[in-house]
Amino acid sequence: MTSLDTATGLGTATSSRYFPFIDGLRCLAVCAVIAHHFYPHLMASGYLGVDIFFVISGFVITQSLLTHKTSSIGGYFLGFYTRRIKRLAPALVVCVAVTCLLIAFFNPEPQRHIKTGLFSLIGVSNWSLYFDELDYWGQSARFNPFTHTWSLGVEEQFYFLFPAVLWLTVFMRASKRLGLAIIAIAGACFVSLAAYIYFHESARSAVHYLPQFRVWQLGLGALAALYVASRDFAQIRALAAAPSVLLLGVIVLCLFAPDNLALWATVVATFATTLLILKGVAGGGVTSILEQSAVQYIGRISYSLYLWHWPVIVISLWTIGIHLWSLPLQLLLIFALGAGSYHFIERPLRHAPWTPKNLSLRTRLAVGAVAAALVIVVADSSSAKWLYLGSSEQGTAKQSAPHVSAKYCPGGDADAQADGKKKRAIRAIGNSHAYHILPALRRIAEDCNFRLLHTEQSDKIIYPRGVGVAPNKVRAALADLGKGDILIVSSLFRLLYQQPYLNSRGDHWNDHSAVKKAKGYGLDNWLKEFDDILAKTKKRGISVVLFLPNVTFNSASTSVPFELCLKEWFRIPSDSCGEMVERAYLDERFPKRWYEELRAREQRLQHLHLFDPMPTYCPGKDRCSRIVANTIAFRDTNHLTEAGALLMIEPLSRFLWESGLLSDEANQASNVDVGTSRRAEKLNSEAKAPASAKADDSAAQ
Repeated sequence: MTSLDTATGLGTATSSRYFPFIDGLRCLAVCAVIAHHFYPHLMASGYLGVDIFFVISGFVITQSLLTHKTSSIGGYFLGFYTRRIKRLAPALVVCVAVTCLLIAFFNPEPQRHIKTGLFSLIGVSNWSLYFDELDYWGQSARFNPFTHTWSLGVEEQFYFLFPAVLWLTVFMRASKRLGLAIIAIAGACFVSLAAYIYFHESARSAVHYLPQFRVWQLGLGALAALYVASRDFAQIRALAAAPSVLLLGVIVLCLFAPDNLALWATVVATFATTLLILKGVAGGGVTSILEQSAVQYIGRISYSLYLWHWPVIVISLWTIGIHLWSLPLQLLLIFALGAGSYHFIERPLRHAPWTPKNLSLRTRLAVGAVAAALVIVVADSSSAKWLYLGSSEQGTAKQSAPHVSAKYCPGGDADAQADGKKKRAIRAIGNSHAYHILPALRRIAEDCNFRLLHTEQSDKIIYPRGVGVAPNKVRAALADLGKGDILIVSSLFRLLYQQPYLNSRGDHWNDHSAVKKAKGYGLDNWLKEFDDILAKTKKRGISVVLFLPNVTFNSASTSVPFELCLKEWFRIPSDSCGEMVERAYLDERFPKRWYEELRAREQRLQHLHLFDPMPTYCPGKDRCSRIVANTIAFRDTNHLTEAGALLMIEPLSRFLWESGLLSDEANQASNVDVGTSRRAEKLNSEAKAPASAKADDSAAQ
């Protein structure tokens, strides 16, 4: 294996030569990313531009490390990280500071986004975004102006270790041979690629954001640089024998690959980019389109373009939206910001010594202004409220909860405190649907003299579910309740669905009618678990209120944050804000037998009460809307906003009162009679099964 000192490639003076086609590839990559982010349906895999950047970065950085030789380990690492900071930090800091201010102007609660921006400054925003993806209530990355910084985090984490690998395998060895480095990096690439392929479907967020699944792409670029440094050009040409036009065509074709081919498009585009780099370095003649002056210029400013394109897109989504009429202006703004960043921030500070003596007064003032902007935005969470340019009350979507009618809560707190009675308790269990009704439960508990037992997050006691899990959690929850208390059961009941459905972010989940048949889930098991709850609560004198299914939307457009539906002077609300769903679709979700079994139990058991939220959230007969009573009731496909939950206060408190559950002990008997009378009337009026009973009984088995 050729040593670095005698190599004819990167180990010699020729290695420092500028390769124009590299900037041409950068142009292709950044244009693909921008096109995809504006209109994903036009270039479905345009995000592969980032993967192209990874390969280029691995090649260029390895080239830099090999040519900046030093005998001092301190000089080696200090020199490398100084170059990286000067290359990336100035433009990034300015972009983050300005974007933090801008997003605070238009997003009433931007703290989570600002946090991502701050994490990007220390190179870990990819981990922040990954954990946001895992957070059930995490905001969609599409509306975070710093989502694109995940790739910078991946690179910085890779380069935190890579220089040490190169030092140990090359520069510490007397021979300076590259063989050990090639073997080590090739091994890491193989493991990373295998993990990428294996986990691509089962852990897509991890594969996308985390560095261990991207090592193979950066590593292939590094291997290309090492290979060039250890071989003569004739050998390199032999390895990259494919015509450059063919390789470029393959890359472009991959950018248009449909989502179901995403895995293999990624692999093919990454290897084709590596071969194209080898072809160009060896003088094999890269297609001239990559060396046009305009293409070269866009490639040179590609880093700044990449930094600014996503904030422009996201802030547009928070304001005027993206339309054909706005597209030229938005593209012009991206180009202007990118070019300005390159010429006035990135290039000058990259080559200037960073000492007070050498920095101009203008530069120092600019740095001070940027630092002040960051301090203003992140000093405390309340800063966002006075920066917001819209209506603060509407913008935060926090409305004062209406009080429960005195008719439904006789006595109230004053009488209870005077009598020294212990407050009765309300406890909600289930999944996130037990959590999103808390605003209504909180008001009812306060006005009707109850203790509300809950955690700040969903209890995740998804029982009954029909899968035999969580009975221990149920026992623990019931241990906190006693005679006269109320247990509310509210879940999505997804294992009873008759068709595929969408999660809160608009992505299709499994067809559970098939899942339950294959795994033995289904109605019989669900009823068995529900009967277990009913038996335990009856024994302890606890009333059970089961929330029947509410509205769910079968459209990905409801994954748009509800804040984008708030009317502001600077915002054109998203078209999805008035999203509708057919009542027939909702009525087909559950089998007829499920409703029949529940009604039979409600008639037989005095402590079971079935609450139907549909009349509140779908008052129409044919279609249900995301907007109810001039309120944005749903934050996504199936969860209520806080304002939406408050719509439930009156109907739920009336239901509880009519069921005899809100009375004090002195009036308990008479109210039970009222509740029993109401139950009989309700069951008689619902002798017919609802439209949701259209599904076949057999589907429940």
